[in-house]
Amino acid sequence: MNPFTQEGPRKPTARRRIATILTQEILDNPDLKDFPIASEHQLCRRFAVSRVTIRLALGDLEHRGLIYRRHGKGTFAHGCSSRVHSSLGILIKSPDALKCVPLVEFIRGAQTVMTSFSSSLVLMVTSPLGWRAEMASTLGSVIVMQEDLSTDELSILKNRKLPYIYIPDSQLAIGANNCFHLGMCAAKALSHAAITGEPVGVHVRHELPSLLSF
Repeated sequence: MNPFTQEGPRKPTARRRIATILTQEILDNPDLKDFPIASEHQLCRRFAVSRVTIRLALGDLEHRGLIYRRHGKGTFAHGCSSRVHSSLGILIKSPDALKCVPLVEFIRGAQTVMTSFSSSLVLMVTSPLGWRAEMASTLGSVIVMQEDLSTDELSILKNRKLPYIYIPDSQLAIGANNCFHLGMCAAKALSHAAITGEPVGVHVRHELPSLLSF
């Protein structure tokens, strides 16, 4: 199985199209401090859609940590210095897997990135089928350090709209230093996907260094 699973293209809904446009505009804004965005009424006129669609799109952005709302004052986007990054989960087979030096280096690389984002990395050995709701709600993306997941387990990730990638055991044979670099690249790619709301696996492969092609 390709470790960087990609789903086929799907036609975007108005909600997703609007969320994508607003996300890119926010990410392109160089302001370090928080800044206001257009009102729901203005967005309805701009995109020629209902207020319900706008509210759903804004809800997606709020869930990703891009915006927040202040009653009576409007909607604001987080500036570059205050942008929120959700936790990154790493699903491993068992605690014994941590005896593998390349895996430890991979985790160190991912942890380095998440620390720079003032976010956290969560090591998990429990199947997605057994995840507690409160824990799963803190995750923005997942790295699966297993050969495969069941259809039901994959459905959990997809239903929660969690970007994910596979890193099979065979990929860790690239050496400790490269594993550290791979961990950093995977964490950066998934953190970006979690913010932009990209579909599962899409645009992950090209974020990785060319020497780690698949």
